[in-house]
Parts: sequence; structure tokens; C-alpha cells
Amino acid sequence: MKTKLLALLSLGIMSTGFAADLALDPAYLELKVYKFAISKSEFCTDLITVFETNNPVYEDFLNNPSLGSGSIDVGTYPCVVIEFSDIIRYASTTNSDSGLCVAGEQHSGQICRADWQENGVLIDGTQFACNDNEQKVAVYLSTGSTSGGGNEPAFVPPTAENRARGLKLLAPLIVSNGTIAKFIVDGRGQIEDTTPRGGQNPICEMNAPTFSFGTK
Repeated sequence: MKTKLLALLSLGIMSTGFAADLALDPAYLELKVYKFAISKSEFCTDLITVFETNNPVYEDFLNNPSLGSGSIDVGTYPCVVIEFSDIIRYASTTNSDSGLCVAGEQHSGQICRADWQENGVLIDGTQFACNDNEQKVAVYLSTGSTSGGGNEPAFVPPTAENRARGLKLLAPLIVSNGTIAKFIVDGRGQIEDTTPRGGQNPICEMNAPTFSFGTK
């Protein structure tokens, strides 16, 4: 039996607020999503594409956007994969002490740069290498991953031999009849003044939030 999930990527990002060079909260976080897929395996095998678009626009995930919908078999899905532009846009709610992060000031961050020397695989199996141009990337979120971000490879799925791949999904997508799923992204404390990977000048950077599923 299938059930239709409306607003499948309706996101809520929790926030509080305090000023420091570390642990700032996001005022908004914008992504441009091309495709969303799911798997009944924590290792993200046999991916099922739920929706896709060739012409996405940046959506503010703080504003509960509806990015797509699709019909999914009833069941539990411990892996979801998001394919999106590697250029994200964000702002902090408050100023940092150093002044690199200014409340409401938009920053663009590229999460797949050439100096990372990192590879990944898209939902359809196409392999890619990080470069300095805007490109599609896929992030693998799985309850079987042990990674919370940092230098671990998020663009490939976890395996039984390497659970540090992908990013940790705190709660799986559970589909029942009439379910409307809410993909919850908690970005509290994930903006900071820092020197990014590759050794460039310090910037106001957005780190990986935490991910889970709930229902509306």
C-alpha cells in the first residue's frame, strides 16, 4: 500500500539566540534542492526517488517550505538522500564578537570545494568530484551513520565497514496511511567565525545541522 506524503520536505529549524564567535543560531538557511530519495536500508541501497525538479529555487528552510511530494510505500526508511546545489545561503540571528557574522547579513558557502579533494555519488549513481564551480551534490542521511559532520565524507553512503560516511539521521522516516512527514533540521548553534577547510581566511560559516523526521 502506498501513501501520499504532502510537503515531504517541510522543514523546521529550531533557534534560540546568543552572541559569540561560536555557536550562533541561523536566521535562515537556503538550499536549492533538485532531488529527494529514500531507502529501506541504513546503507542507502536501492534508492527510490520521491521527487525531482530541473529548475529548483532557493528555499528558506526556516519558513517551512513545501519542496515536493510523492507516493511512498508504507514502511520505515532509515536513509534519505538530498541532491542539491553545493552553494548554500545563510545568515546569523546575532552579531559575533569578531564582527565576521553580522545579524541578518547573507553569506554564501560552498560545501564541495576543490581543495577538499573529495568525491561523491549522485542519486542516479553518477560520480562527482568536488570542484570550485557550483555543482549538484548528494548528502546521505542515515540512522546507520555515526558522523555529525566535520571532515567525514557526507557525499557517500555509510557501509557496514565504514559507518563514518554520510551524516547521522537521528530518527527515520516512518510512513503510514495518510502520513504527512516533517523533515526536521535543527540548526541551533551551527554558525561560527572559523577558518574553513583548506586554510582560507576566517569566515562566518554554517556547520552541519542535525537531522530527524517527525509528523505534522
